[in-house]
Amino acid sequence: MQLFDGMENAEEKNDSSSFIKLNYKFHFRLYEQCRSPELLQIIDSLWLKVSPFLYNSQRDDRHKLSNDNHRAIIEAVSNNDVESAKSALIEDITRSYDDIINSLF
Repeated sequence: MQLFDGMENAEEKNDSSSFIKLNYKFHFRLYEQCRSPELLQIIDSLWLKVSPFLYNSQRDDRHKLSNDNHRAIIEAVSNNDVESAKSALIEDITRSYDDIINSLF
């Protein structure tokens, strides 16, 4: 919850840099649960390639939309609801992808 509280604080301050750093930590805390070093290495490599675009493509409402998904992930994980957690994570990643693509074209 501390990471999420930090992301909400960054959202309130419109502090994209802090938000993106905390977002990375939040997501990797989730991904570490797979206990697959190989998968983590692949995800980390992709994240390093994408993160510069995240710093340049932040819409004003992106923090709130992302935190809505993060809140849904936390709630689903707390309730052992794997499908809802998966859906919220997919939506979060898809929205970020859409933001990056829209910023490029």
